[in-house]
Amino acid sequence: MTFRERVERRRREQRRNLKKAAICAALVGLAILFTGLAGRPAAGTHLVDTTYTVKPGDTWWSIVEHYREIDVDDPYIFDYKHEMEQLNKGVDLGNLMSGQKLRIQYRAKD
Repeated sequence: MTFRERVERRRREQRRNLKKAAICAALVGLAILFTGLAGRPAAGTHLVDTTYTVKPGDTWWSIVEHYREIDVDDPYIFDYKHEMEQLNKGVDLGNLMSGQKLRIQYRAKD
């Protein structure tokens, strides 16, 4: 095989790999696009921002489960938990005290 043939063969491989990468990038882009569209709030809903007072026996997980169940968007539990943690930065969620106030958000029907 001559030098020119090896160079041409390598260029064909590079073009083939570039096409594969472009297809993969397009598929990932579509997945991101459709995931973003699916994550939009449902029509006919509004965001409820409330304060919850911790009761004896409450855990962070039980509070998150309760409000996630009444959320009409029915978000993935770990995503919902993360959002609630962001609303309550600075609060030791692993050591809740009775009477403590927590900020809670969920979506309700209009």
